Amino acid sequence: MTGVYRKEEGFIRYKGVEVEIPDTRTAQRLGIGIIHQEPHLMSV
Repeated sequence: MTGVYRKEEGFIRYKGVEVEIPDTRTAQRLGIGIIHQEPHLMSV
């Protein structure tokens, strides 16, 4: 859902509306984000 990986099938509904999330920027605009568990994955 964060746009890091693309869906292979099916659909995503966000707030009742079907959406396409092709990249992380689109996910961010929709208010979807992620905080990785591994701190070395994040740049400071």
